[in-house]
Amino acid sequence: MVQVDGLWRVFVASGLILSGACSEQVVVRETEASCGNAQLETGEQCDDGNAVNSDGCSNACELPQCGDAVTRTDLMVGEDGFEACDDGNDDDQDACTNNCVVAYCGDAILRADVSEGSPGFESCDDGNEVSTDACLANCVAARCGDGVVRADLDEGDLGFEACDDGNDDDGDSCLTSCKLAVCGDGILGPGEGCDDGNDDPTDDCHECEPPSCGDGVVQAGERCDDGNEVDTDSCLTTCAPARCGDGALWEGEEACDDGNAVDTDACTAGCVVARCGDGVLYIGEEACDDANLEPGDGCDGDCRREVCGNGRLDVGEACDDGNDNEFDACRSNCTEPRCGDQLLHEGEACDDGNQIDTDECTNTCQIARCGDGIVREGLELGAPGYEACDDANELDTDACLSSCQEASCGDGLVHEGVEACDDGNQINTDACLENCVAASCGDGHVQAGQEACDDGNVQDDDGCSGVCQTEGNQHDELCGQHLHVAPEQVRAGWTLCYIRGNDPNWLRSAACSATFPSAGKTYGCWHGRSTFPHQNNNQMLENACRGGVQNGTRYNSWGGTDHILTICIQH
Repeated sequence: MVQVDGLWRVFVASGLILSGACSEQVVVRETEASCGNAQLETGEQCDDGNAVNSDGCSNACELPQCGDAVTRTDLMVGEDGFEACDDGNDDDQDACTNNCVVAYCGDAILRADVSEGSPGFESCDDGNEVSTDACLANCVAARCGDGVVRADLDEGDLGFEACDDGNDDDGDSCLTSCKLAVCGDGILGPGEGCDDGNDDPTDDCHECEPPSCGDGVVQAGERCDDGNEVDTDSCLTTCAPARCGDGALWEGEEACDDGNAVDTDACTAGCVVARCGDGVLYIGEEACDDANLEPGDGCDGDCRREVCGNGRLDVGEACDDGNDNEFDACRSNCTEPRCGDQLLHEGEACDDGNQIDTDECTNTCQIARCGDGIVREGLELGAPGYEACDDANELDTDACLSSCQEASCGDGLVHEGVEACDDGNQINTDACLENCVAASCGDGHVQAGQEACDDGNVQDDDGCSGVCQTEGNQHDELCGQHLHVAPEQVRAGWTLCYIRGNDPNWLRSAACSATFPSAGKTYGCWHGRSTFPHQNNNQMLENACRGGVQNGTRYNSWGGTDHILTICIQH
């Protein structure tokens, strides 16, 4: 295959070998096969007859494949063969993977073509959407302070986190070391009036509460003191100001307070009741939470992942039956089965995955058959299934027979408007001529049993009348003044004459050809022992009227006078 004038062309060599005693000569002819002529020729994998390089057949007449550096544009997402990209290389760590899918975070392939800080950079990619393991769902390595509590480690393991509130504030319930704030850690946390880092009951801070707490007077070591035992107002009974994460519900200010810095339980780190759409994943209750309730973005309005195979019809899916059966009413890619997907579904007799309507499997996925209105191509005349035409009806009187063969004179079927008759034979003496025209007087053919003669016209007084009956005076003229005219003319187109034993001797002695005045006419002569030539089972008639039979004979060639000599002259 070479490129000529911008077109791909295939040259097929065929050879004629001439051999001699000492040498061999090969004469090669080149036959040009033109890619793009919609004819599948030698050297071509396909030929769709167009100049579109990104469909199911390239401009080089090759079938597309991932990695050929041409991105297909003729398929929808989910269809077999669909390509989102095609960079023509085998590097799986760039923007286009080796299966022609655009690289994305979560594909389990670590991109190596992007530097840190640039869009698309990945420091990890574990192929899942879990953010509580070593690699976050945004392909960033997990670390203390990223606001996501790791759940893949046990306490004591390197990297274990008891909490992670994503800030540098050590005064809340989660320390910057990702440990939970506790009384006695020496850090003043939520709900603590004091924290001296020890458990000495004799000093000024015991169990994180100043000794004078509750007298209504804020003294040294106290952060507040409202003199009551109520833990739901702005000052706790530990003389610590109420705040989210202290484990006490501050009425009118907090919706909940579970005393931890965990953002993924029923009460968020902001002391708000967890709900779908708040952007915080409620572990155990939500599969996702993208901070909105919009469907079609991967997370639906009930915080369920929108993925093919979940058994729910999500935005962008034609169907979803929750299984990976390719042959039921919904394919594993959540598209409805269709004719042309190369899978045999219910109602399909075949599926060859192409858009060629003239092969053995039509574009409706039915086996090609005579009568489907599609002319089958690719078969030789005489091969099973060959069609010369197909008009989708069972009429045998139009241009295409019900056998999918073209109507023709002699097929025994009358083509309406074209043929007057068709008796399926080549006989011109019956009611239908070999050219499928009804026999008629004047057509030049004697219709057996109907016409006595037919001289090709309908003129009278020429020996054959306008109704194709023999005119009597013609026989007299042909036989002349010496020969006898047979009393019954039984062979159309011929005149029967005869010589008998009592005729003059000179007549009986003359050569047959000299006994009548019709030089140039076709004639024949025959002896017979009968009174008239039409008797004796017509043997004399059949023999004499063959023409050229016993032409030089004489009556006296036979002895005696008890016979006759029949002379048959063609008109």
